[in-house]
Amino acid sequence: MTTTGPAGVAAPEVLAVLAGARVRRVDVPEPDLVAITLLVGRDTYVLLVSVSDAAPGLGLVDERPRGEPAASFAQLLRKHLQGSAIEGAWSPARDEVRVTFRRGDERAVLYASVRRRAGGVVLEDAQGRRLGGAPRGASSIADGGRAAPDASSWPRDLDELRVSGQALLERRRGEGDAGRHAELRRALVRARAKVARRVTAIGGDLAATNAAPTLRADGALLLSSLASVPRHASEVVLVDPESGRERRITLDPASSATENAERLFVRARKLDRGASIAGRRLAEAERELARYDAALASLSEGDVSFGESLVRPPAASGRKADVPVARRVPYREFVLEDGTVVLVGRGARDNDALTFRTAKPDDELFHARGASGAHVILRATPGRAASEDARRSAALLAAHFSAARGDTAVDVSCAPRRELRRGKAAGSVIMRTATTLRVRMHDDAIAALLARESKSP
Repeated sequence: MTTTGPAGVAAPEVLAVLAGARVRRVDVPEPDLVAITLLVGRDTYVLLVSVSDAAPGLGLVDERPRGEPAASFAQLLRKHLQGSAIEGAWSPARDEVRVTFRRGDERAVLYASVRRRAGGVVLEDAQGRRLGGAPRGASSIADGGRAAPDASSWPRDLDELRVSGQALLERRRGEGDAGRHAELRRALVRARAKVARRVTAIGGDLAATNAAPTLRADGALLLSSLASVPRHASEVVLVDPESGRERRITLDPASSATENAERLFVRARKLDRGASIAGRRLAEAERELARYDAALASLSEGDVSFGESLVRPPAASGRKADVPVARRVPYREFVLEDGTVVLVGRGARDNDALTFRTAKPDDELFHARGASGAHVILRATPGRAASEDARRSAALLAAHFSAARGDTAVDVSCAPRRELRRGKAAGSVIMRTATTLRVRMHDDAIAALLARESKSP
């Protein structure tokens, strides 16, 4: 049947069976779906207007779909449509439908396009002026996608409308499953990339610990050549009796040759311990990487359970868990030999959160002086003052995680948290009182500290 639509244009009439049906409720459970609860005679149905790419069309269902709370467009539809009656519906083009609603002398037109790029769902007044549209805007189908309905295929009677409604819901569920599948893949790829970067970083730290045998050999050579080492020398060249080659050894001029040798042995022992820790962390990270690879392989075969177990926390109290994986913390954590904890901010905003939310009044802040870089917090131990070794380790981390990391020596400012206040820029602080530590940038000492990083929460 062809009739004259609201704009005076001849167009095929559709939904004639719903003429006179009264609107009891209007919902927009999803951005591309409008659900209109209708009283048809003595029966209640829900008219679905779907402009989803995978499920375009119209249909009736018995219960309204649940979804998002009423947003501004849903409230606009309720204002103009609730309490009205369907006056008629026309299909001016194969992929469009216009449904006219009347309430007293007022008319409103719901326009839906299921294919055009400029489509979507729009509410107009009787003169064709736009009153509002779905927030998502247009919903379009790429060429070669699902064919849009035409005037001859719009459902005509109640049975056709109900069959079409169930088909719409099933297609929309399939579209949702595909979207969740793609979202899960993206989450797994992001998580795997993060673990891969950790594997690379730990591998670099582990490689730095290979200097331990050289340090021990230098220490032994110093002890065997005490008479050949000048006092207050900053370096010495000695001949290795085993290889016959000269070895250049850097010294602390303020210390004796014996003290320099002992210092080399201490550094070698620290690197050995760091190598053990880094080795365990590397093995753990590689196992985690293998789990993500297995999850991606399972996902390619259609199994989402393994992947969801990695990127979603376990359900609590029988409730469905749909929150992404572990809570992100704004810092990296390092545990020194004496058990002291050092926290290193991950970025400017993370620095701010670490210093002014995480740190306690008695904790101490370390920051490279005159250079951008991480905030480093040395955790206070109740009843015990921080040792000089712990403070120097925190200062060395602050220097390493700063723009001055390439210098041979770096000045680091330090102050208790209670003596700080926020600056204007994100991550900036003003120190009421501060002291300065000067640290030398020794690669082996830095490597030993980096190897003491705890696994991120």
